[in-house]
Amino acid sequence: MSVPVQDQIIVNFDSKFFQGNWEDTYRALLPAWQRFEAMHAPLIKLYVARTSTKEDFFAMGVLRIDDPELTFDQLQEAFAGDARFEQNVPLALDGFDDPRFVEQWALTTLEATDTWSVQPGGGKTIVAIVDSGLYRADNANPLHEDLGAVEPVLDCQPQPVVIDGIQVFPGLHVDCIDQDGHGTLLAGTIAAVPDNRTGVASAVEQTWNISLLPVKFFSPAAGPNAADAAIAIAHAVDKGAKVINLSWHVAPGDDLTVLKRAMQLALANDCLLVIAAGNDGTDNEIYPTWPAKLATQNPFKNKVLTVLASDRYDAKASFSNYGASTVHLAAPGTDILATGLYLEAPPRYAEYSGTSPAAAYASAAAALVFALNPAWKPVDVVQHLTASARTVDALRLACLNGKRLDIGRAVYGPLRILSPRAGDELPVNQAAPIVWSNSYSNARFTKVKIEFHDGTNWTVVKASTPNDGFFSWTPANATATGRIRLTPVAGNFPVVSETFRVV
Repeated sequence: MSVPVQDQIIVNFDSKFFQGNWEDTYRALLPAWQRFEAMHAPLIKLYVARTSTKEDFFAMGVLRIDDPELTFDQLQEAFAGDARFEQNVPLALDGFDDPRFVEQWALTTLEATDTWSVQPGGGKTIVAIVDSGLYRADNANPLHEDLGAVEPVLDCQPQPVVIDGIQVFPGLHVDCIDQDGHGTLLAGTIAAVPDNRTGVASAVEQTWNISLLPVKFFSPAAGPNAADAAIAIAHAVDKGAKVINLSWHVAPGDDLTVLKRAMQLALANDCLLVIAAGNDGTDNEIYPTWPAKLATQNPFKNKVLTVLASDRYDAKASFSNYGASTVHLAAPGTDILATGLYLEAPPRYAEYSGTSPAAAYASAAAALVFALNPAWKPVDVVQHLTASARTVDALRLACLNGKRLDIGRAVYGPLRILSPRAGDELPVNQAAPIVWSNSYSNARFTKVKIEFHDGTNWTVVKASTPNDGFFSWTPANATATGRIRLTPVAGNFPVVSETFRVV
């Protein structure tokens, strides 16, 4: 039976219940289950994160209050030191339907219209979409063949859990089918496949081994709420997500302990949370929107990414929340063409607007940067995306330093080789200048590696030298062709010169 959110209480269990493994922790919590039953406040959900340790322990439950006389104070007194309690609250999505059909202007703005000429660093990068699930490709809906790699359904959804014959966790929308459309729109914005009959593209390429993990935590019959969102985030962490897209918000004034703990679990597992700023058109510094506001607080500061929506003229979208010191950057969020609910005759995708697609573009950019640099931490990716973003005067009062996401610059890095140029002839055994520029400044890129290709192999000229734009090089051997490659020592963002000769 569905229980209205206003009749639900969230239980945050103390780490003293941690038993070293997932199943034994569940068993340690069963006596608490029985105590709640005796108080006429039965647990309708009990969830333990499989990936937790003593330090980042995450276990929570949801109570149904059957005794109208039972109070928070009575619950807290009965479980003093064992659990904390808060009201479950509904969440609001940060996207609007907008059925107009124009070109995908946002990819041009983001400099992400061509196939990437650099290569990822190896391994899989999973992007979790904690939302309404995904409407997958089938014969009745061939348009959704346009999506890239997606994790199996069983991995996408928290499955039912039975411990000692008791179903302690009933699962969470285990079919994962999107009945709302919002999650599928986000999926298309992040990872639609280019060059097919539908004409929808994204910045993510299949060859980069970036995979979507759509975690469904709401449906038309059971709306989005804080408890299920927290479970969905913890599940995404458990399944190895590197990026988690959160395109929704909670109204100001609500206690978000359970969401904070789930987000802390993500941080502890080096997972980047990308958060939509909200669609109220207000200043998040005056009227805070959660969880976007958490980006300014420890331990989340500089480790999560908040995003507002900009329009095709690089101005803040009228509906978008903003914050000159609380929102990291802007990204396109108006009239965004993506997979999702579509019109007939002929079948075609609709557009949507909101900070939802803006966050989705930032999630795609984060996934690309993680794919290039698998060992990077969330703080590194946030720093790089904000460093590589374009500064737009019209956005200076809307987000930190007026930054607007630029995926092309984020992928290709800041270095540009000025010399040697195409066709140059460098004398052998004589000093020749290697000159380069930086199109933007990333504080981590203080050193560069210099390599030379003689037509057969790459050899290291200098493993580490200051990134000051100049290096004096003396080639030792004549070659018919030659190229120079520069790479920041702290990041996989190589740039290769045009072909020259050593004579």
